[in-house]
Amino acid sequence: MPDHPFSDAPVPPAAFLARIDQLGPWLPDDPALPPVGLAVSGGGDSLCLAWLARHWRKHLLAFVVDHGLRPESAEEARLTVQRLEAMGVPARLLMLSGLTKGPGIAERARQARYAILAQACREAGCLDLLLGHQADDQVETIRMRQESGSGPDGLAGMGWVTARPDVRLVRPLLGFSRQALRNTLRQAGLVWVDDPSNEDLRATRVQVRHDLQEHDTRQTLWKIGIEAGTARMQRDAARAESLARRVSLRPEGWACLGPELPDAEILSGLIRAVGGLIYPPPPAAVARLLTAGQDATLAGVHLVRWRAEWFLVREVAAMSA
Repeated sequence: MPDHPFSDAPVPPAAFLARIDQLGPWLPDDPALPPVGLAVSGGGDSLCLAWLARHWRKHLLAFVVDHGLRPESAEEARLTVQRLEAMGVPARLLMLSGLTKGPGIAERARQARYAILAQACREAGCLDLLLGHQADDQVETIRMRQESGSGPDGLAGMGWVTARPDVRLVRPLLGFSRQALRNTLRQAGLVWVDDPSNEDLRATRVQVRHDLQEHDTRQTLWKIGIEAGTARMQRDAARAESLARRVSLRPEGWACLGPELPDAEILSGLIRAVGGLIYPPPPAAVARLLTAGQDATLAGVHLVRWRAEWFLVREVAAMSA
């Protein structure tokens, strides 16, 4: 992570290229190969992502999602597709249906958006999807996790790269501020769409955003994220070393754990891997599994003991055809 991400200065394409080179590997920029996907809402962050990515490579494909929650959304999505094509980025419009306003709308919309984006990436063959999350989003996430009592891993914030079952999510703008991205567009003579829901103080994230502007603690939260991320990487390295010594993964898709069960964090990661889960199982459930020390099932994965050794095997019902 950059040490000082909150400059308002426009982002030069060279700075973006230096960052994204660190987040590979990438397929060659060849029209015969699948494109790199972009999630573009039309707002300042994602539109700037498209403009910067266009300086990186030609073979891109933007996905514009219309949530259908506001009367203006269809026209804004159509306008965003036009703006992308004007800058040389082909775009596809994705329509969501069935979303209704009410409790939990932000989370429901997010889940629906990721689902339709993953499907679009599968259909287009995209291995990577670039997202427009930036430094202010990161510190807002860290503050929200602080207030919810998140553990140390959660305080690391969003990852620069997140591997999902269908696509790799990449966030190359995490080192640049919201204002810097908008200033980049202004310098390029480009305009963007402002979603009024981003100013709705009934939303927790918007409340946090206004609080951070008032108290200017962004740099402190950024440092917390760096420290938590560094500690997480160190713990991951220690876990990997322990796994290499004690655990073997069979080609059949199950894991041999040896005569003793590993600690809770390692067992959680193994259950997630064997079960093909996006998120790890609940910590309390893993703790109960260890305390019981007997055959059990959690999150679609069987923990079984056979010939004095422990194994993790995906439950038959959790397998697709």
